[in-house]
Amino acid sequence: MTRVILVRPCTGADAGLALALDSTASIVTEHTLRVILSVARAEDPAWPVVEQAAERLRARGMDAAAMIATASGANHKCAQLAAVLETARAEIVACADADVWLDADSLDRLVAPLLNPGGPAATYAPPIEIEPRTLADRASAAVLDSSLHAFPLLARLDPRGFVGKAFAVKSAALDRIGGFAALSDYLGEDIELARRLSAVGERTEAIDAPAQAHVQGRTFSAVIERYARWMTVIRAQRPLLLASYPLLFFPTAFLVAFAPLGVAAVAIVARILVALAARKASRRPLLSGLARAIVLSDLVLFLAFVRTITRRRVVWRGRTLEVRAGGRISEAA
Repeated sequence: MTRVILVRPCTGADAGLALALDSTASIVTEHTLRVILSVARAEDPAWPVVEQAAERLRARGMDAAAMIATASGANHKCAQLAAVLETARAEIVACADADVWLDADSLDRLVAPLLNPGGPAATYAPPIEIEPRTLADRASAAVLDSSLHAFPLLARLDPRGFVGKAFAVKSAALDRIGGFAALSDYLGEDIELARRLSAVGERTEAIDAPAQAHVQGRTFSAVIERYARWMTVIRAQRPLLLASYPLLFFPTAFLVAFAPLGVAAVAIVARILVALAARKASRRPLLSGLARAIVLSDLVLFLAFVRTITRRRVVWRGRTLEVRAGGRISEAA
């Protein structure tokens, strides 16, 4: 059996946090699993929720602990991971964000490819969002399951991509690139992780099952800020890719407004086909609310793009961060 550590870094007592953490108990695995639920500091409002969730997991028979993972670094998630691994070791480290709902196979789907001879050094589950409540929630979910930005679809088109919503990595490979501590000053620690693994001859791989995030109650400004953060990572770490965003991710409205009728018709058909392909890759209902999802996702991506190219600062969990070339971040003065 392989020893696996699953870390669930938490910040803030978001609605649904307890239920998402409780979903960890659904995991069924033959591996030796230790679960660590963490926060960066005792004053974090998530801490009481994390402590209680760890108690419930232990009551369900899991080897689980709550931990105050204090460490330096502007990226608090990455710093938590680094602090956890200073006290616990295993052959494989897995991580699932605090809003991800896990099921029986979630862990083994990530771990299995890492155990194959010649397999990847790291795997990730492309994220989608489930059970949206507000119109802004639906817009965010639409980006992830009805646009070319849908990671289950994007994973097939961009093998260099890597999304850290739910992932696993071999500890030996992680040690070769300096561990999470070496990534804790990057906004896009997941992309930097993949880049560094590639630089030492390792590869990453998406699994064919999405990570289901349960996020509710957001405003449009919060959703736009979120996708602007992701695009800021691209701007800092893969700038040529960002330049292609208007052509790839939200050209339809402009073509319909300004292109000849025939070109506009082709653009509309192509956009519908992209949405259907994204829905299929994301394992979501193909036609339910499709037209609305297309409009909302394109609008969010356009506004996030404008936000990205006009500012160099991002807001993350109430903290304003300065983003420098290469993706390094620091607290804004």
